[in-house]
Amino acid sequence: MLRPMLWAFILGIILGLTTVAPVAAQWDNDAWIGPGARFHVTDIKARSDEAAYGKLVDLEGFQPFPVELRKGTNGEIYAEGKALITGLGLKMDVNYAINKNGLEAKGKAAGMAKSSGKPITDATFTVSPDGSLRKGTGKVEIGNLTVPCSYTIEGKKVKVDGFLGIAPVKKETAMATYTFKGNLAVRFTEVGPIERAVTVNSVGSVERKGKLTGISDTYGGYDEPVNPYNGEVKLNVSGVEVVFDLW
Repeated sequence: MLRPMLWAFILGIILGLTTVAPVAAQWDNDAWIGPGARFHVTDIKARSDEAAYGKLVDLEGFQPFPVELRKGTNGEIYAEGKALITGLGLKMDVNYAINKNGLEAKGKAAGMAKSSGKPITDATFTVSPDGSLRKGTGKVEIGNLTVPCSYTIEGKKVKVDGFLGIAPVKKETAMATYTFKGNLAVRFTEVGPIERAVTVNSVGSVERKGKLTGISDTYGGYDEPVNPYNGEVKLNVSGVEVVFDLW
């Protein structure tokens, strides 16, 4: 009677010894990812053997932000997902990827077009492999116009440039018809809080056609500031101040 019970007891011990306990997903607490292991991710928490989440902490000028981590087939770690990135007067709601090409992000960036009350839209944001240069493209909405722009971030400096050709704008006076022909230039340099505005300039020439003589003259080389709220620009045309409404 005892022999079957003894064998059952021994079998239970053997099964207990050979049963493999679940192994936790293998992730270190921090990792360096991207080209040249440029980007530092800390506070890593595993979701599985292939997935985890953490916090990117060393993007100069920007607040740390959460990232989703993955392991490739060769064990390399990369990141992709959605995040809100803030810093340098910017707030960017983006889809991001960190891989062998560096950091790439696409989404909306707000903060550099406060003068119009609207953000840079359709924005892209990339970081060079060594992390030293950030650049992107997008559109700045000024008045009822949409200006394509590019922007770069070097260290803690931000520079924005945009250019848009506009239709000729006429201004009638008692003596002449003035026609502005040219472009809008959108610029922003230096670092400032979100309230800092971009500058908008009119770049081009003015044609003056006298109403009595019918003679036309062209005056060029203008690069003058535009009121970003109402689109007005004041140009001195051969001693006469002419106000154009560009939008």
